[in-house]
Amino acid sequence: MSPEQIRGACGLLGITQKDLSEKVGITRANLRKYDQGELEFTTKSMDKLTAFFENNRIVFLENNGVSIKPLEDIQKLYGRHGFIAFMNDVYEVTKRQGGEICVSNVDERNWIKWMTEPLYEKHSKMMSKLGNFTFKILIEHSDTFFIASDIAEYRYVLPEYFNDQSFYAYGNKLALIAFDDNDVRINIIESDGWSQSFRKLFNLAWDNSPATESM
Repeated sequence: MSPEQIRGACGLLGITQKDLSEKVGITRANLRKYDQGELEFTTKSMDKLTAFFENNRIVFLENNGVSIKPLEDIQKLYGRHGFIAFMNDVYEVTKRQGGEICVSNVDERNWIKWMTEPLYEKHSKMMSKLGNFTFKILIEHSDTFFIASDIAEYRYVLPEYFNDQSFYAYGNKLALIAFDDNDVRINIIESDGWSQSFRKLFNLAWDNSPATESM
C-alpha cells in the first residue's frame, strides 16, 4: 500500500488525512511522514489501514492503482476446490479483521466431506493461533459431531428449524452455503451491512438456543 494509493483511497472515500487518522488510530504526524517517504509503518499500523480500507470496499491494484468495489460484491464458488478456497478466505479475513464469527445450520460432517479431515485440522490449528475472534456455531439438536470445539462454542437448533442451507458470517463477509450429495455451492457477499445483519439474527437465535451436551 503506497502513499499514492492511500491518497487515492481517501479521495474515493471523500475523507481527509485527519479523518483517516481518527478512524484508524494512527497519528496525523505519522501519516504525513509516511506520505512523504520519511517513515515505514509497522505491521500493526499497516494492518489497521488495510482493515479500514477493505471494510470500506477499497481495492488496491498494480502500478499504484486504487478502486472501489460495488456495494455488494458476490463471489460464487463450487465443489471441493471452491469450498477449500472459501475456508482459506475465512482464515485470511479473520486474520486481518478478527471479530465475531457466527455459523448457523451446520452439519460439520460436510466440512470433512468437502475439505478432508487433514485440511480441516490444518485450518483449525491456524485459526487457533490468531486469538482475535470469537466463534459461535448452531448445530442440529442431539448432534454430537464437534470438530471445532477447540476454537468455537456450540448450541443446538431444534430439528424443525434445521436444514442443509448454512450461513457463515465472518469479518465483513457473509457466506451462504448449500450442500447436497454431489455438490456444494457457496455465495460470498462482501458487505459489512449484510454480515452484521445476519449476526444480529444469529445472536437472537443463539440467546434462545440450548447449550450442547458435554463433549
